[in-house]
Order: sequence, then structure tokens, then C-alpha cells
Amino acid sequence: ALQGGEKLDFALLMPFRDADDSGLNAVITVDEGEIPYLIQYDTRWGYHGYGSSVMGITACGPTCLSMVAIGLTGNASFTPARIADYAESAGHYVSGAGTAWTLFTQGASAFGLNGEAIATDEGEMRARIEAGEVIIASMLPGDFTTSGHFIVIYDRGLFGFNVYDPNSVELSRRTWKFSELEGQIAQMWSFSAVSSGGE
Repeated sequence: ALQGGEKLDFALLMPFRDADDSGLNAVITVDEGEIPYLIQYDTRWGYHGYGSSVMGITACGPTCLSMVAIGLTGNASFTPARIADYAESAGHYVSGAGTAWTLFTQGASAFGLNGEAIATDEGEMRARIEAGEVIIASMLPGDFTTSGHFIVIYDRGLFGFNVYDPNSVELSRRTWKFSELEGQIAQMWSFSAVSSGGE
């Protein structure tokens, strides 16, 4: 709650909620071709169990992949809770560490996506986004986290890159220069939808 008013409802209910299976069938609406902004502490799925806690605390990775999967495939059933359950059952959650990077390569195919690790290079990022792909970045301690975190990089404008941080509405409202992001990125993956031709 001290991190901001946007998290107040989630934080106040935490003492009264046990980890549950909420959010699997949450209704998410998105315009075609748009990447939805989803937050991990949304009360629809924030108390869904994931790893060592609940999604509102631990599920930045599945929430990011949910945004990408829904946006690129149009399949709104790929809710954060469904992806979190898949990540655990398929071995993409590491106890004591969190979401494994394999979720964004091997795991992405379960949601109609091709996920590919890419270099932290501004030209590469720009080219991928201009081609209609969406990027997930694993972040080191810095502006977004004190330990480790995942964000979505979904667009680029005149003044920098647009991000969706599943844990901060405030950080998602601003534009980020590559020079601001570069030193905070541990790894990035770019995603495209699997073609209907089965390629």
C-alpha cells in the first residue's frame, strides 16, 4: 500500500485472502491489434497462487506474457492466471528464484507465440517493434525493481520506448529512452504470433 494508491485495494485485502484459483476465467477485452495493459495485482487474479506467494506479488512474468499473447493472438482466454498455472505445471517456475526465462522461449509456443531471445540493441528493438513484434525484458535492479522484474516493451515513439510494467501504472505512463533502459536489462525476448499456416 505504501508503494502507491493504485495498489491499496490489493494490499488491504491481502491479510484476509488465501492463495486461490481466481482469475482463470477473467474477462479481458482488447481491441484488435492492441496490446492490453494488465497489472499483476489486479484483484481478479492477484490472489491466485503462484510460486511462493500470490500473483500480485510474484507473477510479473506470467502477466507480461499474458499481455503479449492476448495482444498478438487475440485470444483473451490467455489470462495471467492461466499462464501462471501453465508456468508452474510445465517447469517454468524455479523455487526461490521465480519465473524461469524458458517461459519466454519454450513456454511461449503453448500460447500461439514464437519467442526468441534478442540482444539489448536499440536498432534491433526498433526493427522488431516496427515489424509488429512485442518485447519482454528481464530487468535488473533500477527504476523498475530492487531485485528482478519483467516488463513489456510494446511501442516506440519520437522520444523513446513505451513500456507496460505489470507492477506500476506510473512507470507505464512515461516514455523511456534506450539509454535509460539499456543498463537495467538482463535479457530480452521478442514475440510474434505463430502463423496460421503452421510454420
